[in-house]
Amino acid sequence: MGFHSVEAIEDAVERTKDIVLPFDLLTWTKLAVIILFLGGAGFSTFFFNFPFTTFTGFEESSTSIQSPTGFESAFQAQTGSPELVMPALGIGMFVISVAAIGLIIAMYPNSLAEFVMFGSVESRDVQLRDNISSYFVDAVKYSLFKAVYGLLVVGLLIAWLGSFAVQPIIGLLLTAVFIPLMILVMVFGVLVHDFVLLKIIRGQKGFIEAVQSVFRTVRVEWREVGVYIVVRVVISWAVGLMSLTVIGSVSLLFILVFGVLMLVLGLFSPILAAVPALLGLILWVITLLYLVVPFRTYMFSFFVEVYMRIFE
Repeated sequence: MGFHSVEAIEDAVERTKDIVLPFDLLTWTKLAVIILFLGGAGFSTFFFNFPFTTFTGFEESSTSIQSPTGFESAFQAQTGSPELVMPALGIGMFVISVAAIGLIIAMYPNSLAEFVMFGSVESRDVQLRDNISSYFVDAVKYSLFKAVYGLLVVGLLIAWLGSFAVQPIIGLLLTAVFIPLMILVMVFGVLVHDFVLLKIIRGQKGFIEAVQSVFRTVRVEWREVGVYIVVRVVISWAVGLMSLTVIGSVSLLFILVFGVLMLVLGLFSPILAAVPALLGLILWVITLLYLVVPFRTYMFSFFVEVYMRIFE
């Protein structure tokens, strides 16, 4: 008897064929729209899309606080005014709350797209309206999870890098703990992404209940899950390599065709040369979305097939 994740490889191909073949422009367009909100170009790796795109605004402060009498005294040492402590704290909490809400809102389209993609692949029927109406509330909860998860990852990275600033030897010692811990955190995120959403869709469970159910199974089927992680890495890189090969070939064709047009029109006017450049960019982006449809569909099909074998 083979491992479920290995058996799922071939069945995922059949599920993908059922969805994308025979070619139907409307179906492919729906999938392309979903992929647009999913982000990426079909290169799905072991580390599933981080629940954040970029984090900016982290600044280092070299201000030295001499007062040892607690936070309020420290704040007073910097401001010289204890009356500003509580207002500043209130403003700080307000800014943090607004930033957290903004982060969740920014992640929501991606979270909803993941539910729509899983729902479409699971049912082998790409339906935007039905899946959006069914999972728009669950997507809010998932966005909240991704925000907390993303902050956890960033917090761990800052703590680890900060330990080197305090004392390099401490940083080296913490590295032995940090690397296994980050692997566990990443695996946790992968399992939530790959299986918890499907548990919500197929099991009609809430987010917390789905997480608990999935990880109860993980404890029992840890060998299968371990093999799945390894197979997922291999499949992700193989699919990603094929995807990038296709994208690179088509991109080269676009460069040749529209590059020649730019050169020819550029002989007459720089403004005319900008026309094929802009047109080529727009067509390239649209073509890219359609090119990655079968690759992204296959990865989600693989998740579904593994889920049905291990978690049901």
